[in-house]
Amino acid sequence: DVVMTVSGIFRDLFGPTMFLLDRAVRCVAQLDEPEESNYVRRNVREQMREEACAFDEASLRVFSNAPGNYGTNVNFMVLDSQWEKTEALGDLFVTRKCFAYGRDAGGRALEGREARGAMSRALSRVEAAYQNVDSFEIGITDVDHYFEYLGGVSKAVERSASARPAIYVSDALARETRVRSLEETVRLETRAKTLNPKWFEGMLKHGFRGVAEIESRVTNTFGWSATAGAVDDWVYDEVAETFVLDEEMLSRLSSLNPHSARSLVARLLEAQARGFWRAEADVVEKLKEVFSTLEDRIEGVA
Repeated sequence: DVVMTVSGIFRDLFGPTMFLLDRAVRCVAQLDEPEESNYVRRNVREQMREEACAFDEASLRVFSNAPGNYGTNVNFMVLDSQWEKTEALGDLFVTRKCFAYGRDAGGRALEGREARGAMSRALSRVEAAYQNVDSFEIGITDVDHYFEYLGGVSKAVERSASARPAIYVSDALARETRVRSLEETVRLETRAKTLNPKWFEGMLKHGFRGVAEIESRVTNTFGWSATAGAVDDWVYDEVAETFVLDEEMLSRLSSLNPHSARSLVARLLEAQARGFWRAEADVVEKLKEVFSTLEDRIEGVA
């Protein structure tokens, strides 16, 4: 059984595909097969029995934003630190993406009918979440949209199922596609880009904008902590060691872009404060000192 959450752009550009996906679910649910070998049929029939609902309601599996709306806003909530409990991130994802698409038994189109209950029930059965990456240019820590969607749906599943799903990312860049766990992918991108001197020195050649890119990558990595708990302590340890505790590097960052340097330090402190990073006490004190110094510099105090 599957649940498909579709972006607003895909919804707008590939409407017929949305209907085809919905039709596929309905066709499988109607097959004359034993329920133990057809999970879609089993779950649909079970929901119909338990909730006395119609087949159309029980077979909803394709969800997106309301017509004309885009995004989950989970990324904005994370970037702006606007949540107290991580459950709020899952609730926001469902609120934004709980609009069903497809056709009912009479062939009438469901153009974004709100179906929060149906989506929550479908998510409560999910055991694994999955995202395909097919671009050399953009990885899961390059932009916030990956943790917005894959992280958001994973947190929504955790909220509905009371258990964190296994989370996988497929690397479709080569002929032989490779599937990795989210944690493995975060580690790989951290080593290949964030902590790779070839990458961050290349960024620093772009001055102000380059520092902003470094800070953005750290923030997007933090997004995977917030939505999926998928970042190891050593990632934050090494980021702090490379960009903040190294006085020469910190001087370069703060001279090129003090605002992004301050944001990078603030994000590390937030990761520690929220329990995503078990940092040494002396490291935390040093980060606080650096943050205060950068704050004073930006405000013109020092």
